[in-house]
Amino acid sequence: MENLPGEITSDILSRVDAGSISPAKQVCKTWRGLLDHIKMGLILSSKGNPPRILYTDFDTLINSAGSTDVRIGSRNTIFEEFKPPVEGYSHFPFIGSCNGLLCVSLPMDHDSFRRDGAPSHIFNPITGEFAKLPGLDSPAMSILYHAGGFGYLHTTNEYKVVRICREKSETGQMALKVEVYTLGGDCGWRNKGHIPLCKLQSLGMLANGALYWLDYEGKRIVSFDLRDEKVRLVEPPPPLFSTGEEFRLLVEPPLPLSRMTSFRLRVLSGYLCLVHQKLGDCLDVWLLKKKNATGNAWGMEFGIKLEGSLYTDHDLITITKTDEVLFCCKSRILCCYDLKTKALREFWERDSNSCSFQAIPHMKSSISLKGLGEKSVAWGSLAL
Repeated sequence: MENLPGEITSDILSRVDAGSISPAKQVCKTWRGLLDHIKMGLILSSKGNPPRILYTDFDTLINSAGSTDVRIGSRNTIFEEFKPPVEGYSHFPFIGSCNGLLCVSLPMDHDSFRRDGAPSHIFNPITGEFAKLPGLDSPAMSILYHAGGFGYLHTTNEYKVVRICREKSETGQMALKVEVYTLGGDCGWRNKGHIPLCKLQSLGMLANGALYWLDYEGKRIVSFDLRDEKVRLVEPPPPLFSTGEEFRLLVEPPLPLSRMTSFRLRVLSGYLCLVHQKLGDCLDVWLLKKKNATGNAWGMEFGIKLEGSLYTDHDLITITKTDEVLFCCKSRILCCYDLKTKALREFWERDSNSCSFQAIPHMKSSISLKGLGEKSVAWGSLAL
């Protein structure tokens, strides 16, 4: 690439997926300089009438902590707003974000039957394109949907949506059916077989070319490799083998202090991580950086001392390039923890006007769904 014109090199590097940006910066100074211009940010789906989809980059967000402009409801907000892909819903839960494309689901409080978060649309807020995924018109789909994920495979430049639903297997036993949809593949949902019935974290986490879910009942990690499209089990870090603790996504009072704990899978700097939170005490982050001869090499990356209410849940969102960890508290407040100064701060004060929202990392791009072969509908510029 040394002999390529600068604008071509820049265009190529602009297509690097979010999880590969950090490793790519280590190649050379030229790449680092070009990749530093790719800004990662935060995209939020806030519940309301009407619902709102908002975006801001991390630098702007961190520098605005404590300002009245950062509040979601502020007129002078730092957030850029985009229209949802369809109208008539109270909010749009995110399934995942890959290189500027969002996979969203329809909320469960609409229509005469229950829609339980099944992947429904892929859309790019910047270009205004969206594509409706097939197979959402059946009430059975909304009732039986269990978990899902959205991923990108850079070796083949393919975007894949995975959905996992409950149904009877060939043996007559209830099991989880795994299906895959490839954007532009024109093959619809492809059946990849069944796995034993378990209780999975609903959102799959994308890292190293695979999607990962936490099995809350089996205390294990389930992965789906986007390359060979096979399901595998991943050896978890030591905290999942601990005994005497209540193992669940979210713990509500009253429970003894020794049992108030939660586990989540997240992705930090492109690596899969397990977040182990003891409510009102601490939060430990374990990272899976590499594999060794004996299996997966998990390591405790950092811990955070939590203060405040014993029942305040801190949902880790991401870590910025300045080593500041972003959290969502009670689905209403954005928080930031500085790993250098050990300071925990809120971006706005809690009050009755705070709206419920979901936040995930997101990178702006102009990737075209039509260019990927999808039958998309464009409605022009979405910025409000």
